[in-house]
Amino acid sequence: MGLDSKIGIDFIGFPKGYLGVGEQLRSLLRMAQINGYEINIIDCYRDGDKYLNNDVEFNSYISAEYKHKIRIYSATHNHIAALLWEKGFKFFDGAINIFHFAWEFSSIKEDLRPILSLSNSIWGISHFTASAFENQYDIPVEVMSNAVEVIVSNKYKRVYFGLPEDKFLFSTSFDLNSFMTRKNPMLVVESFGEAFSNNDNVGLVVKVSNSDKSNRYWNNFLMEISGMKNLYILDSNMKKEEVHTLFNLCDSYISLHRSEGFGYGIAENMLMSKPVVCTGFSGNMDFCNDSNSFLVDFDYVTVRENEYQHADGLFWANPKKKSAIEAMKKVYWDKDNSLKVGTIACNEISNNFSTKALAKKMDEKIHNIIRNFL
Repeated sequence: MGLDSKIGIDFIGFPKGYLGVGEQLRSLLRMAQINGYEINIIDCYRDGDKYLNNDVEFNSYISAEYKHKIRIYSATHNHIAALLWEKGFKFFDGAINIFHFAWEFSSIKEDLRPILSLSNSIWGISHFTASAFENQYDIPVEVMSNAVEVIVSNKYKRVYFGLPEDKFLFSTSFDLNSFMTRKNPMLVVESFGEAFSNNDNVGLVVKVSNSDKSNRYWNNFLMEISGMKNLYILDSNMKKEEVHTLFNLCDSYISLHRSEGFGYGIAENMLMSKPVVCTGFSGNMDFCNDSNSFLVDFDYVTVRENEYQHADGLFWANPKKKSAIEAMKKVYWDKDNSLKVGTIACNEISNNFSTKALAKKMDEKIHNIIRNFL
């Protein structure tokens, strides 16, 4: 492939999935369209997977055949390991294999290293993610962020979601396909309850995706929040337009995560000019700072066994409840400042994380790979 010929790329991942790695892949595909690449997609979805899988944006590019020399795997370690189990090591030979990872820690466990050895280049979705893979097998590591886009519709109002018209609404969200221990929603609920225990003018919306009655963390969460007032649980798999509109109908977004590879919900709300309260740690710090968000203090703690896959013994954040309560109160009681913070956030996300801006960075990386490997 010459530098002047049309570039063809196989993208491997979840093009139709309503989950983080699905949007991660679609973000790259939108950049690839802008860059004029020949796109071929291999869908990793399997019957029985428990998530909504009907996004049709890139249906016309999906095939069952690998067609190009360059392959970008925008998925998790487990998905690539499954492909290795299915195809064998030789499958990765002769191709330029780029692993586009969303990893929520600044280091990795030893059992992931054999998978990394199959790649020619690793792209982390944030500087935090990329730092975990540096100095592994002398494989080049770069940052290739997600682009942030939102789709807001005027056809949905608060009543559509069963929400009150007369309350200031905070929102938070999590996906049961990702570990609740990482998303840490109980701390959000507890902090909200203590911050506004005597204020019926404020509510908290908890948006949940892919709920599972067999998930003990989910069941424990439901038991603990039972009877709490001014709390609105929206347990459904919504389309992107609905989710974004829901966020836009609320007044502020909260993420008291222990760790994020990137932080889509945070970035999307910032793009909609929402004042965001979030843990000042991990991938979201690529775009969060004291002027565009309300950062929550934290301590480092060790990940315990079964709290997250391949992560026991690693470190993540334990957000401080007192700091979270103070931040929520600031957002609510000083609305002029909250408006200012939201405006700054929107401008910075628009300028630095648009599809067009990141497409240029992606094209530079692809051309460097072509020079080095083809």
